[in-house]
Amino acid sequence: MSTNPSDPHGPGTAPDADNETRRVRAALRENEARLRHILDAVKEYAIITLDSEGRVASWNRGAERLLGYAASEVVGLPGDIFFTPEDRAVAASEKEMRLAKEHGRATNERWHLRKDGSRFWGSGVMLPVEDGGEDAYLKIFRDNTDARRAAERQSLLIDELNHRVKNTLAIVQSMAMQTLRSCPNTADARDALEARLVSLAKAHDILTSGQWRGGDLRELVVGALDAYSNYAGASRFRIEGAKLQLRPKALLALSMAVHELATNAVKYGALSNDEGRVEIGWEITPEPERRFRFEWKERGGPPVMPPHRRGFGSRLVEEGLAQDITGLVRLRFALEGLECTIEAPVKEITDSES
Repeated sequence: MSTNPSDPHGPGTAPDADNETRRVRAALRENEARLRHILDAVKEYAIITLDSEGRVASWNRGAERLLGYAASEVVGLPGDIFFTPEDRAVAASEKEMRLAKEHGRATNERWHLRKDGSRFWGSGVMLPVEDGGEDAYLKIFRDNTDARRAAERQSLLIDELNHRVKNTLAIVQSMAMQTLRSCPNTADARDALEARLVSLAKAHDILTSGQWRGGDLRELVVGALDAYSNYAGASRFRIEGAKLQLRPKALLALSMAVHELATNAVKYGALSNDEGRVEIGWEITPEPERRFRFEWKERGGPPVMPPHRRGFGSRLVEEGLAQDITGLVRLRFALEGLECTIEAPVKEITDSES
């Protein structure tokens, strides 16, 4: 065996160092492959690195799935390729990198664009990469559109609820004042106010069950007449009309109007005797001027005469309802029975296009 220290095959010489170098390089390649496999396996998250100039340096399969671009299409391109035009106009990507560099992280909560032009809500973070070579920034985010939409719906619902509560309190306040003013004694005022509040509560039940998106007109009418059906008999009402989803404001207004009409029928009209009946129907008139039309007709009751004084119920039906639905309300005191016709633009009543 050679003892020459320069002998390349002597003990403790270059071959051992070469073997160690190969082992280290193999381990590094194995670790890099493992890391790449892990990054590509995380398909729910887009994991992207950017260089110091903000260009795409790497792009995992999660980014391909979420954004629609293959890595070969975007590596080397500006990192704002998936930002919206509004965010690109204000250099949002550059601001994000600056915040990450100055504060150690920057949140990514904004709308992004896929390759096909569709939008989604990206939710994640950008971090600076120390001594990362070409990889100066790490950006990780996922599609959080469903949660974003849910938060927006909740916010809108809360705003709508606040608005509706204020409106309801105003209705109750006006109802109480007008009832007390128009009733001759405390007992009558109490009974009238209680009945009106019950009617309002039933309308609110319909709205609540529909998450304040509105309610069905037939359900409203049947509910409003339920107490009177027990009193006069359900067979004395004939209800005709197709299913129609009402807007919240129209539902409340029509509910109160039906209650007032039924109360009047019990006191003075078709439900004040044993033979009278009430016919209720509605329709959407055809083109070219589509309008909502609702009719209440009383028949078989005592002869009807126009009142000498308009009470709160009449004013609520004629003025309040007309204002709430931006429509026309006509009360006709025909000899054979009271008739009420309500007309309004379809858009004031329902969101449905049918």
